[in-house]
Amino acid sequence: MPNLKRLDCRECKKLHSITANIQALTLLYCNDCDNLRTITIDLNQLVRLMYSNCPAFDANNLNDPTIFEQVFRRGLTIPKDVLGYWDMNQHLRRIMQVDAELATQLAVEWVTKNRVKIKDIDWEILGKIRSKLTYVDLSGRSYRHNDTFTTPWTQLEMYRWIQQFPLAETLIIDGIPNIKSIPPSRKLKILSCRQMPDLRELPLGMVNLETLDCEESQLTSLPHDMDALQDLNCHKNRQLKDFPRDMPSLKMLNISGCIRLRAMNSNLPSLKRLNADNCLRLERLSDKMYALEELTCRDCPKLTLQAEYAHLVENPEQYMSRPPPQPPPQMTGLEDVD
Repeated sequence: MPNLKRLDCRECKKLHSITANIQALTLLYCNDCDNLRTITIDLNQLVRLMYSNCPAFDANNLNDPTIFEQVFRRGLTIPKDVLGYWDMNQHLRRIMQVDAELATQLAVEWVTKNRVKIKDIDWEILGKIRSKLTYVDLSGRSYRHNDTFTTPWTQLEMYRWIQQFPLAETLIIDGIPNIKSIPPSRKLKILSCRQMPDLRELPLGMVNLETLDCEESQLTSLPHDMDALQDLNCHKNRQLKDFPRDMPSLKMLNISGCIRLRAMNSNLPSLKRLNADNCLRLERLSDKMYALEELTCRDCPKLTLQAEYAHLVENPEQYMSRPPPQPPPQMTGLEDVD
């Protein structure tokens, strides 16, 4: 059976060993085999090895003592719909029983490479790696881990929870309620806080932040010390009223749907792309967008566009200076009456 790819021996109560020359085997199930003691087959292609509830089996009896590390590394390349998070967590737990340091290294690699959410990591494994993670995705975790998932996080609990990832360079907290602010971090480079109805402000101190996505949140303003920021998405931030004075590194900006924003007076010398659609109160853009290449500003009824940006839009005449509206004529009481 050299070309066999799947072998299912579950609940074979009299099975003592599995010995065969199966070089193509990728899936091996031998759960609930009470008397299984050894597996001596070629596992070079294996991506899933399940042997739970096998009391007589000792992982050290495998013909390759590092088989779980190999299986796990191959699993890093398998789509999650084929090899689920449960499998990867189980492999890590087995590796941790033999080599905790190796398991920690592999877990960090798995989370970073496969963009694994915190909610999909085994709680015990997470406790070993959270202080080492650079990629942290807390989205989808609106409730406490150790209860029946009916009690949402409080502001203080989530604040402290985020602090337990001190090396995070990417932080994703999309859609989490009750969060009004987050702790500052000088290491953070990417922050995604989309659809957060209670988020009102961001802290000072995120001086290395390069990408900020706060779409459909409720920020009223932005920190003034984000000099490294290059990509900013504020789409439908309906409470946003102003911008920092200087954003020297910003290259892409989306303020579409920011209906309270009246003017942009920021220094934006590196900005190349600006989307200002549906800014109903926007009256003027910044004069300091020297590198601007793309501009959209549809449905901005109050906008007066500077001449230097006219070549970037269709029908620029509609944005040119408009005469001020004339007041209605005053009635004097002397008009002719028929």
